[in-house]
Amino acid sequence: MPKAFKKGASKLLIVLHGAGGQGADMRGIGIEHWADRLGALVVYPDAVGGDARRTWALGCSHCTWADEQRIDDFRFMEELLRKLTDQYSLDRSRVFISGASLGGSFAFDFACRSSDLIAGVAVIASLPSPEELSQCKNGPPISVMILNGDHDPNIPWEGGGRYGYLSNADAARFWATRNDCPTSPSVTKRATENDRGRDVIVSEYSPCRKNSFVSLYRLAGGGHEWPRENIDAAKEIVDRFLAGY
Repeated sequence: MPKAFKKGASKLLIVLHGAGGQGADMRGIGIEHWADRLGALVVYPDAVGGDARRTWALGCSHCTWADEQRIDDFRFMEELLRKLTDQYSLDRSRVFISGASLGGSFAFDFACRSSDLIAGVAVIASLPSPEELSQCKNGPPISVMILNGDHDPNIPWEGGGRYGYLSNADAARFWATRNDCPTSPSVTKRATENDRGRDVIVSEYSPCRKNSFVSLYRLAGGGHEWPRENIDAAKEIVDRFLAGY
């Protein structure tokens, strides 16, 4: 438990692993280093299954092993959020979810279905497919961060690929439309975190309804990985969600 944790005032961030991973793997990305000083609670749940079968169910017919087993991870996540907010008296208006790869896909889909339970979502190395989007529900606006490398072999920047992913621009516009954001984003080039880093281009839709925002991060040369060199994604998520709200 973080030293600065305060019941009734602290925030919650759920971090989801990718296919075949586990929650313990995600602790090494550095989120707690930044979140602890803010008193935020960070939780790393495990999907069911073993080894490569450890996947999140996206609610589509045969997307993952968990879908084939008819596992309801959406219900699991809703119950987990309610249990944590009740047990630790967390601020219900400051609950966030993030995920990488398949965890990012599930985070995106959960945000679509249950935006009334969270204030923001961060999607890393992932994009939704049209089948996933078809199950989205109308709901209140939430802040959205999408951080993807433009050389990701699994998640093409312009969309398509094995699962017919949306493009990054279309995924950002989806949320911008949902949040009543400006139709065109402001585009800025960010300074990189170190000499090895490449360009970070941020397309920002803001201001949006209820002070939400939509930010698309293009990590030049980045692959299918948690961003560390172009930008410290862990610090960025904590700064914008846990420190910014």
